[in-house]
Parts: sequence; structure tokens; C-alpha cells
Amino acid sequence: MKNMDKNRYFQIRSGKYIKTKVADIQRLYSKWLWLVTAVYKPLLADAKLGEDGA
Repeated sequence: MKNMDKNRYFQIRSGKYIKTKVADIQRLYSKWLWLVTAVYKPLLADAKLGEDGA
């Protein structure tokens, strides 16, 4: 087993690898959420209400 493979194996065994991947996904999600919010919030604020007010 190569040294890199051993390192990955022990990280997976300890759960560190999965925690790192979850943190990466959360970081990416928060960046996209910020972008979507920045783009759509002004559009939603300017949206006109229907006749029934909903």
C-alpha cells in the first residue's frame, strides 16, 4: 500500500475524511446560497403582489 493510500485509509477509519468532505460541501453550499440570495432578494422585494395580496 502506498503512503498516500495508507493515509487515506486511516483518515476514513477515523472519520476525519468524511468530516473534511462534509465541511467542503457546506462551504461550497454557503457560497452558492450567498450568491443566489444576493441576486434574488432585490427581485423578490420588487415583486408585485396579486389582487388577493398573496
